[in-house]
Amino acid sequence: ARTAYRLGLAHERDPHGCDRRAAAWFGKAVALEPGAAPYRAAFGRAVVRCGKAKAGVRELLAAASTAPGDVAVVRVVANARPLAEQDI
Repeated sequence: ARTAYRLGLAHERDPHGCDRRAAAWFGKAVALEPGAAPYRAAFGRAVVRCGKAKAGVRELLAAASTAPGDVAVVRVVANARPLAEQDI
């Protein structure tokens, strides 16, 4: 799961990377470890960036409810919110 997550980050951070590939890797990380809030938050963010706001928001909310005190997860959710609001 960690390797899939890191591959997702690599695609996301690469200026020539692909949000769809990042989402695919983050999705694999979530499938392997569904309880990992950072993986779900990253997956939700990537899905929102792919234009699937409702699905992305579901993942972001699931991540936030899984780890309400995790500052890194809350930050991802807060930063993705404006993107999601544009598409909803």
